[in-house]
Amino acid sequence: MSSKRIEPAPFKPETIVSSRSADTPRRNRAVIAGLAFSALIGLYGVFIWLPERVSPTDYPVVVETQAPQPADSTAAAERTSTGAAQSDLSPFEQAQLEQARKAAQDVLEQLLLEQNALLDVDVSRWAEQDYEAAIAQAKAGDELYRARDFDAATLAYEDAYTMLTHLSASIPTRVESLVAGIVLDLEGFQRESAETQLELLAVLAPDHTQLAELEQRADINDRAKESLDSAKAAVAEAQWQEAKERISEAVKLDPQHQAIAAHAAQIETEWQSWRFQTALSDVYEAIARNDFKAAETALTSAATYQGDALAIEQAKTQLEQTRSTYRLSELAELAQSAVNREDWHLAKQYYEAALKIDPAVQYALSGLPRAQARAELHEKLEAVIAQPNRLEDVKVAQATEALVQSANTQVAPRKNLEQQIESIRRLLDSANQEIPIILTSDGLTELTIVRHMRLGTVERLETRLRPGEYTFRGTRIGYRDTLKTVRIEPNSGTMNLHIVCTETI
Repeated sequence: MSSKRIEPAPFKPETIVSSRSADTPRRNRAVIAGLAFSALIGLYGVFIWLPERVSPTDYPVVVETQAPQPADSTAAAERTSTGAAQSDLSPFEQAQLEQARKAAQDVLEQLLLEQNALLDVDVSRWAEQDYEAAIAQAKAGDELYRARDFDAATLAYEDAYTMLTHLSASIPTRVESLVAGIVLDLEGFQRESAETQLELLAVLAPDHTQLAELEQRADINDRAKESLDSAKAAVAEAQWQEAKERISEAVKLDPQHQAIAAHAAQIETEWQSWRFQTALSDVYEAIARNDFKAAETALTSAATYQGDALAIEQAKTQLEQTRSTYRLSELAELAQSAVNREDWHLAKQYYEAALKIDPAVQYALSGLPRAQARAELHEKLEAVIAQPNRLEDVKVAQATEALVQSANTQVAPRKNLEQQIESIRRLLDSANQEIPIILTSDGLTELTIVRHMRLGTVERLETRLRPGEYTFRGTRIGYRDTLKTVRIEPNSGTMNLHIVCTETI
């Protein structure tokens, strides 16, 4: 509906007719003259000065269809009646009446100013009923004004003015409500409703700090919704790369949109969770095929995403347990293979490695002592084979014989052991031979086998000696000793030695 302005109630100055008789005492003339002068001043203010202040030029009004004016005869009758009524008033009463009229006009002036201010902000769009109620109250004041009840008219105008000022005072609150409503519409992607409210906000608060930002957000509201919907659809298909791209577009279009920001955070969380679960699945798949390097890589990847820390720890525990079990099984196979090859030193290392992983693993507990004993036996037998000449010593040969007898008690596997025993037996057989020796001398030289035996003086002596290195000494008083060192080889023939002291001292 069209906005309405308040029109001041029309009035005309009335001729003041004195009701006093000509024979009023002279002493009242001064009082009467003063009252008349005051009345003239009041009339000037009301009928000349005030109408200029509230003239239609200063307060433009919306033209309304007026009710038909009374006929000239009726208006004349009213003027006659008014004049007659005024003629019954004293100058003092007339002055009071004009003062009440002026008070009504003053309030009316403020009322018109407030009305103009509200019409400038299109009040009928946002407070039509309240505004119409204020206008109705002002018109009631007009009726009272026309009835010359200026005090009641003033009260009516004041009520109307108060109603209008309340409307003006409500503008900041209405602006806040508008801004909140616009934001709510934008959050709900109600672009048309938001634009409607934006138009009103531009009228009520054209300089509002958020106006330009809200208008810009309204312009891209549809596009932001399209990007958000695309992101949601991509999430439903687990197309995370597409979802992240689309939600990033939506955030870039409207960084202030809380729903978009919430969905962006949700998509990021769901993507992190999906990547976490995928990586965790890769961990267990790698564990199942004993690909522990791949499992470690997947576990490291899973830890980079947001997920259940307990699940990570459980996966780590599972990986370590499976790796340990697999390694123990592997070490058991390796140790058994080494045992089968009679590589006792390597078997010993495998058993020791298994016990480091699990000190209670049974195969290592039972296998390690045997491996250690066989490794030591192997080393001793190899030492005999490596130094066969040591067997030329009877004590060494006897100890070696005992070692061989001990080796014969060992259980399988013993293929390599038997080869060692056979080799040592051959060496012992050679070392235990007695090679024939024929010693000759002059019967005057005393013969001695150093560190073995004294032979005495002989001309010819046949004896038997074990293979080895021997030193023969001949001694005779008055002669220099004679020394002869010889090597008796195994399987050699009879050795002839002639030892005589011939060099005198």
